[in-house]
Amino acid sequence: MKLSKLKSCLFFTNCIIISIFYFSLTSCENDLNELKKIDELAKTNQEIGNEIELLYSDSGKIRARLNAPMMIRTEATDNELGYVEFPKGLKVIFYEADTISGTITADYGKNIEAKQQTDLNGNVIIINNENKKLETEILHWDQKNKTIFNEEPLKITTPTELLFGEGFYATQDLKYYKLKKLTGMVQLKQ
Repeated sequence: MKLSKLKSCLFFTNCIIISIFYFSLTSCENDLNELKKIDELAKTNQEIGNEIELLYSDSGKIRARLNAPMMIRTEATDNELGYVEFPKGLKVIFYEADTISGTITADYGKNIEAKQQTDLNGNVIIINNENKKLETEILHWDQKNKTIFNEEPLKITTPTELLFGEGFYATQDLKYYKLKKLTGMVQLKQ
């Protein structure tokens, strides 16, 4: 009789231990899934920022101020160069001798840091301090050579004329430009 009580007690104890072990594993399932998500995010090579303001300076003077609702920085991998993306648009204000020398706005931007190349898309507008204004949908900016260009339709407004064309090449400050195909020109009254 003692042996049967002992077996019964051991059986009951084992059932309790197994039940506790089982419930502790199943109750942590959501927590384990959350931990897996956090671990996956930690393994990504991206940094995301909202309501960004970046200041670029040289010799203690601000040269540019960039504002964007969102910025995503993706670090380089073995298969891809690192880049900074502005999926919700951006505005850059350039300064020269403490005065605004120009602005760039766009609905989307992507800068490939290693190539010093920026691609802008959607409602791209550049205005310089000579009141020259470029409007286009796509713009490529070669920062190394300080040039901008595209093969797309565009409009350039100056104090004296309005130009329409397709494709152009210009200095990044828009002081000098060449249209590849002029499609229209209107002289403006001064």
